[in-house]
Amino acid sequence: MKWNIFGKKGENEAIALFEKHIGATIKAKDALLELGAALLKGDFDIVNKKNVEISDFERDADIIRRNIVTRLYGGAFMPLMRTFLYEFADALDDVTDKIQDASKRIVYLKGKKLPSKVKEKYSAMFKEIDDSVSMLSHITTDLFSGKQGIRKNLKKVKMAEHNLDILETEVFDEMLFSKKLDPLTIWLTCDVARLLARVGDMVEASGDKILVLRLLRRA
Repeated sequence: MKWNIFGKKGENEAIALFEKHIGATIKAKDALLELGAALLKGDFDIVNKKNVEISDFERDADIIRRNIVTRLYGGAFMPLMRTFLYEFADALDDVTDKIQDASKRIVYLKGKKLPSKVKEKYSAMFKEIDDSVSMLSHITTDLFSGKQGIRKNLKKVKMAEHNLDILETEVFDEMLFSKKLDPLTIWLTCDVARLLARVGDMVEASGDKILVLRLLRRA
């Protein structure tokens, strides 16, 4: 994809790096979905395997982010645009960071008995994360290619974030009043929900940066 307003080599190279970054984020998201499916089945061999993969994808994303910063520091784009591209790169990296945080915490649920209602909420949260991160990828493509419809798709991102917050609260309500589970299981289960919801927060934050960049393109 090309940022049509600009044509400098350094700028197109920076855009290509953003493409790689969102690609690493998608890979981390897909691995989280597979990890989530394994969690709900109680297959912690797969959970541990996907946790390692997610760490690899997060490391890749972090390297790409540093390369983006280096390219921007080298003078790609006008100063004001550059500032918000820095922030967008950081926001994208926060998405993979939160995916990794959730993955690492889920590993500790091994041997813990999850109520069926909590499993249902987790399943719904993984679905919202899938939708949210996938939509972020589309919006990023639309930004750099100059397509329309970004605001409409950003509303979908915000709705996913809202749904994740509701699901997080529902997990808390289910667990915090449980008298059948030990305190550690209750804490771990709630913390996983909290970290899954934070993925949605970071996607929304990335979307907010895209909206500013979109406005700057039109200025």
